[in-house]
Amino acid sequence: MIDFVQSLDRLSRRLSAAAAAFGCIAILLIAIGVTVNAVSRYVFNAPSMFVDEYAQYLFVCCFYFGVGYTLRQGKHVSVNMLVNRLPEKLRSGFAIVILSLSVVTIGVMCYYSWTAFQSTYRAGIVSLTPMETPLALPFLAVAIGMTIFTLELLVATLRSAVGVQPHPET
Repeated sequence: MIDFVQSLDRLSRRLSAAAAAFGCIAILLIAIGVTVNAVSRYVFNAPSMFVDEYAQYLFVCCFYFGVGYTLRQGKHVSVNMLVNRLPEKLRSGFAIVILSLSVVTIGVMCYYSWTAFQSTYRAGIVSLTPMETPLALPFLAVAIGMTIFTLELLVATLRSAVGVQPHPET
């Protein structure tokens, strides 16, 4: 069981890092796009029609691709003032329960994000802008991000349950 958890931990770490890297690229693209749009609007009086729309989609990518990595790094907001006062054994049991509930909750949200992606893709729904962007693309980003987040929560739960420390390259 420990080998399985360690293998899953390595896979999850790699997926989260790749998604976070894409999220960083999305931030860079947003900055470049907004800057170029501002210059073209005020200097050449020729704004780009797609920058605002795509910046919003890239922001969705940035957020959802970053949540799994943020969890892995222990940077999500948490309030531990009560939990830290519990004895260590009770604290670890409490963590397993909370993580398990989180896996179920986020897992349900993950399922519905894939359902939303599939229905949007099948219906061929596009944005109501001149670019007519297929809305399945931002829905896909949400679904992928939620899947990685669910995997990270599952790995954290399994690590806590079997007493495995996170992979050292985290």
